[in-house]
Amino acid sequence: MIKKILILISALFILSSCKSNLEVLSAKKKIVYPGLANQKPYTKFVIEIKAKNPVIAKIDSIVLVENNKCYKVDFLLSSKTSATFLKEVSKSGNYSIEALLKEGKYKELNNCSNAENGKLTIFYKINNENKKLEVDSFTTEKEFKR
Repeated sequence: MIKKILILISALFILSSCKSNLEVLSAKKKIVYPGLANQKPYTKFVIEIKAKNPVIAKIDSIVLVENNKCYKVDFLLSSKTSATFLKEVSKSGNYSIEALLKEGKYKELNNCSNAENGKLTIFYKINNENKKLEVDSFTTEKEFKR
């Protein structure tokens, strides 16, 4: 009986320690129409995340699968309490990630055969341990610039 309880407690501890430190609060896919006639529309992804624990999480890259192609996209990370851009998540709180699928702001990847269309994956490190956060559901909006 005691052995079963110890196994159960150990299993619960292992499962609770595997939880992600970053949580997606919202995910938006904005189709941006520039105000100039000679510029093409582009897609901007805005991901709101919450850091649950005060750990340092460095975002390595963001990979997006769109139209059966994989793209490593440029991104900007900012805290919801500050207007400056950050290199890493350093304390608990809410953060915003903006990633652009715009000409010159991405690199097309070749190894993309099993990828799920419409998925965005955020690759990050905590204490030199690789982790990922996947987003596959977005609210879609249109944004018109002047």
